[in-house]
Amino acid sequence: MKHKTTSIVLKWNGVSGAVYEVKRYDAGKKKWVTLKKGLKTSSYTDTKCKAGRHYKYMIVSANPAGTSTVLNTATKPAQPVLRSLKKSGRTFRLKWKNCKADSIQIFMKKGNGKYKKTAVKKGSSTSYKSKKLKKNTKYTFKIRAFMKGEGGKKIYSSYSKEKKG
Repeated sequence: MKHKTTSIVLKWNGVSGAVYEVKRYDAGKKKWVTLKKGLKTSSYTDTKCKAGRHYKYMIVSANPAGTSTVLNTATKPAQPVLRSLKKSGRTFRLKWKNCKADSIQIFMKKGNGKYKKTAVKKGSSTSYKSKKLKKNTKYTFKIRAFMKGEGGKKIYSSYSKEKKG
């Protein structure tokens, strides 16, 4: 599967001569909705998705191959937007715009060093407070969001723009 912010590409092992039907679960209506009938290939792109959302798909075959298992996946979250970075003593408070995701990863680097992951927050969070940083040292922060897809695989957004302090 390929994950983008507004589409998901589904691929499966096809059977020669099979005709497929692709269904997606609509949680609001609590039922399976047919997206495509009469599909003769073993792939389909769902282009009607929203960023940072979970989706369930089912592939149904018109031959004895039958119904597939349910595929639980998600779209790639949109790029997070950092709003502010404020310093108070030896701590920084980083704030970002709320984005739809399962979790947010916070990365920090000292001076010209390499980024290190410093924390993972719930997707609904919009701020992070660093602790006990060194005086007279420049710090740079960035974040990225992720969704959990099939088998717990993480689907990452692109990194936010950096904020320096």
